[in-house]
Amino acid sequence: MFDQIKRILKDSLIYGSGSLAQYSISFLLIPVYTRYLTPADYGILEVIAVTTSLLLILYIMGMSTAIFKSYFDTKDEKTRKTIISSALIYLSLTSLTFTTILVFLAPFFSSTFFGTGDNTLLFTIAFSSLFFDTSLIIPFALWRAKGESKRYVIISFSRFVLAMGLNILFVVFLTRGILGILQAQLITSAAFYVFLIPWTIKDTGLRFSAQKLKEMLSFGLPLIATLLASMILVRSDRYFLNFFSTTSQVGLYALGYRIGMIVNILIAQPFQTAWLPFMFSIKNNENAREIYSRVLTYFALIAVFIALALSVLARPVLWVMATPPFYDAHKVVPLIAFSYALYGCYFVVAAPFYLTDRTKRLALIVSLAALPNLLLNYLLIPGYGMMGAATATFISYAALFLATAFIGRRYYPIPYESARVLKIFLAAGLVFTGSLYINSASPATMGLLKLASLLGFPSLLFALKFFKHEEIQKARELVNAAVVQVKAKI
Repeated sequence: MFDQIKRILKDSLIYGSGSLAQYSISFLLIPVYTRYLTPADYGILEVIAVTTSLLLILYIMGMSTAIFKSYFDTKDEKTRKTIISSALIYLSLTSLTFTTILVFLAPFFSSTFFGTGDNTLLFTIAFSSLFFDTSLIIPFALWRAKGESKRYVIISFSRFVLAMGLNILFVVFLTRGILGILQAQLITSAAFYVFLIPWTIKDTGLRFSAQKLKEMLSFGLPLIATLLASMILVRSDRYFLNFFSTTSQVGLYALGYRIGMIVNILIAQPFQTAWLPFMFSIKNNENAREIYSRVLTYFALIAVFIALALSVLARPVLWVMATPPFYDAHKVVPLIAFSYALYGCYFVVAAPFYLTDRTKRLALIVSLAALPNLLLNYLLIPGYGMMGAATATFISYAALFLATAFIGRRYYPIPYESARVLKIFLAAGLVFTGSLYINSASPATMGLLKLASLLGFPSLLFALKFFKHEEIQKARELVNAAVVQVKAKI
């Protein structure tokens, strides 16, 4: 079992480096954005980003997941190429149609969200990027299916370098503000589209099967509701903040959210990338259920620790990276960070629905979880602003995780280690509470003291008897092996 766990951990780390490169732009550019944008500018950019994220789900139509099921359901290489090619042809045609319509509607989006047509060009550029981003999911999905994780990482890192350079050029040197950020995104997507799509066509050929497309859409279309509901959980609060508060509040919340979202960047998203093909590939193994169970425990351990570290260190980090108008963003980080830890756990406990082809029921669960989120946003944001939004997000993710785990057991029982997972969250909660009493006028001193407080997390887990004997033994073996390698190099 440890070999299987090691496999998904390795894949998650590899894909994680790719995802980190792709998504870390917004984090690494915080010192730039907070000096060249106002909180209100940051809020406008966030509303546009949320809108395009929601639309991208409609563009993709669940195909990014459906491709894996169809791909692994056959061993015939020619059929697999037909599956990839059919998805590429279909998404290219539909995304071109959608983009043409949206570009004409750009003035409507600008006036609806901001009460003015001044941001029409910004929406036009953002919508144009959607065409390229939709088609680019195909080569990335192909590499994931074929296990070509190194190529995935190299291309992701190259994309990061180009996007980073263009952002600095347009924002810092050309002082184009939000317009420059969106232009950098469009140029990056278009450049990689020109490079990768011909390569994909060369690899798979231009093949089309209406039957295979129908099978993929049958599996993928129900996921649209799931993904949209998930996006409502993740992003709808920006709309409520925009309408019930100010764009400055949206900007502060967006900045704090980006720091909390590092949990998603470092562990949840990379894990999901590796999890889907891994989950399907071992479903016929004799100990598959035990592996699924242990994956949840280990994922929760890593994700919660990252969330705890972000929560504890958010304030001193913002003091260093941002400007004073953005300092209050640290207040929402703990709720957002732990929300994403729960969101990653949700991916694991959703396995029964994928393994038994019950994606429609999963869509229903996520949709039902989104409704309370909308209600909580409506009730909490007018009075509590961004803290109300963060609270609504945490409650909704906790409910989604618990409901999915409970209902999924009916279709495919998995013996999750519930007591151990509970100990992880308990230890993290105690350490975070203690860190609140650490204060200093010096960001460096506060950062060091809060960093030291994180040592309480593993100590509490030992006190709570979280670790099993075989895990401690395995850890010792790994440490000893590492020591031997270091001594050999010396």
